[in-house]
Amino acid sequence: MRKDVIIFGSLAGIIGNVVKLIVSLPLYYAGLIDKTYIHIASGYYSNEKMDSIFTVINSTLTDFFYAAFLGVLFYIVLRYTDMKYVKLKGILFGGFVHVVNNGVLIFEGFNKAIFDNPNAFFLMFPTIIFGLSTCWAIERIEKEH
Repeated sequence: MRKDVIIFGSLAGIIGNVVKLIVSLPLYYAGLIDKTYIHIASGYYSNEKMDSIFTVINSTLTDFFYAAFLGVLFYIVLRYTDMKYVKLKGILFGGFVHVVNNGVLIFEGFNKAIFDNPNAFFLMFPTIIFGLSTCWAIERIEKEH
């Protein structure tokens, strides 16, 4: 029986996003970065300032919906490329997401958030961990069902 790619991929993406936020929020509160992924998601709508509760809610939901979409995408790729080396593929997916999300979409003007070198560098680690944990969750889902 084939698993529902949308449901299980979304679930894996949400799990990966929770892990990503667990890693990135301490970096933010420690002062190593001045933007989290919630700030970046806010930049797609207006600016990265979190000045109202509606901005915080909208940005958080956007971050989770984007992660769910990436989870589905990861699931499709893993399903069609084989479930071997899942963790390595997760690290590579996370690195690719970092380049696209925190590089191309930021610096090409799609997002109004502004990064400096320390932010770009330190945000790479939670993004790679997102890819790793999302692919780990997909692997667990595949084994258990």
